[in-house]
Amino acid sequence: MTERLATLAGDLVELLRRQPEHRLRSLSLRMAEVAEAHVGLGDPRLEEAIAALRAGRIGNGVMRTRLQQLTDELDEVAWDLQDRVKSGSAANEEYMKAFARARAVSAAWFALDPDPVKAAVEATYEAQAAINDLALIRREISSVISS
Repeated sequence: MTERLATLAGDLVELLRRQPEHRLRSLSLRMAEVAEAHVGLGDPRLEEAIAALRAGRIGNGVMRTRLQQLTDELDEVAWDLQDRVKSGSAANEEYMKAFARARAVSAAWFALDPDPVKAAVEATYEAQAAINDLALIRREISSVISS
């Protein structure tokens, strides 16, 4: 599998691959939390997923299905706004906020993945896409890994 995170920070992919499962799970949760805090979505489906991650539950098919549906809904909103930005009837900031919301939900969806490496790497990529701050992502990773 080619990780999308490698296109931004290949060193992080290598660092994450060397971590034990418990740190990868902690990191996946942290990425979902950071992304959600940044966008402030407040959707119960996302909140439920983060609560499940905090409780150590992963791979829940129903929960992941609900998150995928929410991501799809938010992506539709973002794409509509992107078209409106192109036509001059919406501000790019509106599109960027909608895009960030969809990516935050996607971070939680990936965090629930049964494969701990995939969960951590892809949740990190999506969190970075949501917040657009690689330096913050690096600090969060460092904090989780050093704990």
